[in-house]
Amino acid sequence: MQGFDVIARLAVDTASDAVYILTGAVRMEVRWAEVIPTLRIASRIQHPEAPATAAYVNITGDIPGHGLLLFELADALLLCDLLLGQTEGCAKEMGELETSALLELANIVTSSYINAIADYEGCSLYPSPPAFAFDMAGAILQQTLCACAHLQTQTYSIATRFIYHHRCMDGLFLYIPDDGFSGHSNSIADA
Repeated sequence: MQGFDVIARLAVDTASDAVYILTGAVRMEVRWAEVIPTLRIASRIQHPEAPATAAYVNITGDIPGHGLLLFELADALLLCDLLLGQTEGCAKEMGELETSALLELANIVTSSYINAIADYEGCSLYPSPPAFAFDMAGAILQQTLCACAHLQTQTYSIATRFIYHHRCMDGLFLYIPDDGFSGHSNSIADA
C-alpha cells in the first residue's frame, strides 16, 4: 500500500489541476501531510488568534467524521480575488460573493482530499456540501473538535500551499473521524 504522503501528493495534484482551470493561474503543492493524534492538531495551527475562514464538511460513509479547510483571512481574500477574476486587493471582506467563491474552491479541494483518504483506507467516504465559518483560527478548530464525538482518533492533515506567481497562500485541511479510528501513521515534511 502507498503511504499517506504519496496519496496526499496525488490528491493535491488532482485538486491543483482543477483550481488551475478555475483560476487560470493558481497552482497547489503539499507543504506537509501527516496522520496525527487528534489532540495534537491544535499545535499545527500557526496563528490561532488570526482571523480565519473555513469550509466545514460533514463526512458520511464507512468512517464518518468531520472535514475542515482553514485559511487565514488575508490568504482567503486573495484567493477570492483570483477565483473571481478581480484585481488583487479588491476583496476587502468575506461578503456573499467571496464566500460563494471560497466554498466552490473548498468543494473541489475537500472532495479531492476525501477521495484520496477513502482510497488510502480502502473505504467509502461522502462529503457534504461545505458550510462557511469565519472566526479566529483557534476558535474554528475548537468548534470543530467540539462537534467530534470522540477525540481519541487520528486526524489526517494536509497542509497545502496555493501559489500565484510569487505569492503563496496557505491552507490546512483536516479530516477527523468520529470514533476511535486508529488510521495509518505516515508523514511528510515541507517539500
